[in-house]
Amino acid sequence: MTRSAGFVAGRPPRRDDAYALLYRSVFDSTMVWPVVVGPLVCFVVALGFALPAVPFAAVVLLPTPLLLALLVFRGRRLWPAQECLAWLNMIGSDAWRSEVGERMPGSAAQAKAWLQRHPEGSAADSFRAGAMLAAGWPVDAREALNRLPTGSARERHRRFDLEMALDAKEGRPLDVAAADAALREDAEMPGVEKGLHLAYHAALLAADRGGDCVRPLVAARASAGPMPRAFARRIRLVRYRGVIAALVIGAWLLAAVLVGAATAGGVVWF
Repeated sequence: MTRSAGFVAGRPPRRDDAYALLYRSVFDSTMVWPVVVGPLVCFVVALGFALPAVPFAAVVLLPTPLLLALLVFRGRRLWPAQECLAWLNMIGSDAWRSEVGERMPGSAAQAKAWLQRHPEGSAADSFRAGAMLAAGWPVDAREALNRLPTGSARERHRRFDLEMALDAKEGRPLDVAAADAALREDAEMPGVEKGLHLAYHAALLAADRGGDCVRPLVAARASAGPMPRAFARRIRLVRYRGVIAALVIGAWLLAAVLVGAATAGGVVWF
C-alpha cells in the first residue's frame, strides 16, 4: 500500500496546492502588456514631438526596457530561490530529453498530446505518470504510480516525488519523509543535486504548512556553488525575457519607420 492509500473517505477540506503556492511565492507573474504597450506609447510620443532621428530611436528603444530591467532588479531578493528551482527543473528537463528523446511537455495541452503519442508500454511509467499529472489526469496518474518500481533508492525517490505532486493536486497534506529518506540513500546522485532536492522538499513542506518557503531554497543555492554555465545562460534569458522582447518590439517599430521612409510611401508595418 502506498503512503497515500490510507487517505480515505471523510477527508478534511481541500488544501491549496503546495507546488502552486511555492511557485507563486518565488516567481513574480510576468505582465505582457507593459512589454507591448510601452514601446508603442513611446513610439507615439516620439512621433507627436517630431523628434530627430537619434532622440526618436532613443525614446522608442530605451524607456520600456530600462523600466522592465529595474523591475527585474527589484526582485533580486528572490533570485537565489528562483535559481534553485530553475536548476532542478533544467536537470529534470535534460533527463527527460535524454531518456525520452524529445522535449518535456510544458503545458497540459502538450502533456495530453505527448500521452497520445506514447500509449502505455511505449515509455517508462514514471514519465507517463508525470505527463498525466501535467495533463490533469489524477486517476490515471495514480494507477501509473502504483506500477512504479521501488527497488533502488533512485526509483523510490522518483516514485515518492510523483506521489507528493499528486497528493498536492488532490488537496492532501504533504509528507516529504519518504522522499527525503530515498534521496539520502541514493549514493549515485551528486551532492549538489541532492542538496537542491532536499531544499525543494523543505520549501514545499513550508508552503503546505504556511511557513517561509523561500528560506530553504536560498540557503541551498548558497551552498550549491557555481551553476553550470549553460544553465546560468538559460536562467538569464528567462529572467530578462521581458526586457529583450521590449527591445525587439522597439526595433521592429524603428525598422517600420525606416522602410517606410526609404520607400517614400509612409510607414510599412510588414
